[in-house]
Amino acid sequence: MTSESTQLDPETPATSPVRILGSRGGPKRGLLRLIEVSPFMLAGFAVILLVPATPEVRFVGGTALFVLIVFRSIAEVRGFPKWIQTVTPILLATVIGLMTLFDQEPLYSVMMLFNCLRVAFFDSRRILIYTLIATMLALGIPALIYPDELAFRGLIWALVLASVLFPIQNRSLALADRVGLNPKLAAVISDLLTSDNARKSIVRAAHDLGEADVAILFEVGTDGRTVASGAYGVMMGDLSVQPGEGSAASMSMSEHVPVFIPYVETAAKSLPPGMMDQGLSSIIACPIMRGDKAIGTLCAGWKDPVRRSDGTNATVISLLAAEAAVTIDHTDLFRRLAETATRDSLTGLPNRRAWEELLRAGLVDARQVRQPISIAILDLDHFKRFNDANGHQTGDRLLCEAGATWKNTLRKNDVLFRWGGEEFTVILPNCDHDQALEVIDRLRTATPGGETSSAGVATWNGAETAEELFARTDTALYRAKGSGRNRTVAASSN
Repeated sequence: MTSESTQLDPETPATSPVRILGSRGGPKRGLLRLIEVSPFMLAGFAVILLVPATPEVRFVGGTALFVLIVFRSIAEVRGFPKWIQTVTPILLATVIGLMTLFDQEPLYSVMMLFNCLRVAFFDSRRILIYTLIATMLALGIPALIYPDELAFRGLIWALVLASVLFPIQNRSLALADRVGLNPKLAAVISDLLTSDNARKSIVRAAHDLGEADVAILFEVGTDGRTVASGAYGVMMGDLSVQPGEGSAASMSMSEHVPVFIPYVETAAKSLPPGMMDQGLSSIIACPIMRGDKAIGTLCAGWKDPVRRSDGTNATVISLLAAEAAVTIDHTDLFRRLAETATRDSLTGLPNRRAWEELLRAGLVDARQVRQPISIAILDLDHFKRFNDANGHQTGDRLLCEAGATWKNTLRKNDVLFRWGGEEFTVILPNCDHDQALEVIDRLRTATPGGETSSAGVATWNGAETAEELFARTDTALYRAKGSGRNRTVAASSN
């Protein structure tokens, strides 16, 4: 996931950009667009037919309306310039106004409503404003000329249109945002399930998709405390939620419902921990549920006001919180499985698989930072004879004690692995030949239980592969065992 955002045309709904290649659906799309507007068109024709009027006005007005509506549909399908799509509803309002002027029929104003509703449902705020201005003129001019017949009804229609069109368009745009949000949410959730750090990805998604300026994920830990496990826009530190503290985060967990604060200044004491003094205007805290139990809460805050709890941004946070439990469980399970696959079940040390991965990564790092790296193989001397004499349980105990002792003897960045059987391997970053011999000799002398061990050590020459480096080290180990055991032998250089 990235923080980059795509800049969309402000005149179009906020949907994901789509590139269409080889489309041959022009006529079909035109027909579909015509079907979309047909209810408005048919209602307008019904008004023309039912309202008393001269045949000339009916014919000319109906023809003009039909031509303009069809032309508008073609203009949208063909992608004509925006000004053409803006002019069409203005011309429609003008035609209706002229029909009203010629026949002094106030019911023609109903068609004004159809025209404006169509714009409110399908077009931008700017086009709606222009259309509404044209409609007011189309209503006002006949009303000024024929005040007795048209003034009162013109005023009523003007007030109705001005009061209902903008809320209708707001809901229409919100619905378009929701529809456009679905594929984005699907992509985000897919990313969450494959993320190395699900908690970081969740709060990042709250910013990228929910446009939150601050996002904090709180989780109930194994000790019962509810602490921050992820944060965006604020330092996570040691933020925690206390039961019954009265914050939105605490209430969302105890009541199992989202807690929305549209005006922070009216409920400052209810701000979640970490969201004080952040200049936020609105807050939401959504519980993270596992069955009927709240295991955490996702809190988000915006500096620009969010007035509705069912607005797009608040809805995103609720949906992310609903997915958070599954996502966290999923990634934690995969992490545990990965650790199981790369960890020796007896000693708890990284195993051979982890060794192969980390050694290759270590060689890459050593090349990049131009620092030496050495490896070693340690083998418990006469381990088979020890097992036969003392039993396998005692032998397992020796392996565990050796692993624990050697791990505690190593430097901070050194890594000990159980290779298999009685053999252990070590990666020694930033460690040259002489230092490696010193470290491994220290390990050998610390072998527990009065036992001894042998070791082979090699320092990477900067060119060989991981397999070639291991082969040199293995050869040095066999030389140590062949020359009497209980010693460290350096690999010959290539």
